[in-house]
Amino acid sequence: MKTSHEDGRFILIGLTAANVDPVTAIIIFAAEELSFEQRMGHDIHVPYVESKSIEYNSGKGKTFPGGPTCNFRGKEIPALVTCSSKGFITSEILKAAFEKLDNIGVYKREENRKPFCLFDAHDSRLQVPFLGYINNPAYKWV
Repeated sequence: MKTSHEDGRFILIGLTAANVDPVTAIIIFAAEELSFEQRMGHDIHVPYVESKSIEYNSGKGKTFPGGPTCNFRGKEIPALVTCSSKGFITSEILKAAFEKLDNIGVYKREENRKPFCLFDAHDSRLQVPFLGYINNPAYKWV
């Protein structure tokens, strides 16, 4: 999914398991850096309590609710909210997404069982940062 306005470009990528259960989302804004509102979202239907802190106004059901989450294998996995200059996926962003899944412990690795990922062969995805990460013996993906 992407925006329809040139000045508000973003892309939403869903990562799913083979059984199509949602695992996580990657939200990429076209920007050099992200604002707090871009990282946390802004629910215009929830009033901001000016007498309270940003921390008080942040979280589920608040003015700044945070990004979407997926529940997968008993773990709540927050979306990766990031940016790139043109709003497209990069090898570095893919690496960050897979690092996040590994840090959360979504997939267990066993001697004869490793997680699998399938991508098209577009060169924006299959570059050294991502390929180096998924081929590292400590985080091996198939």
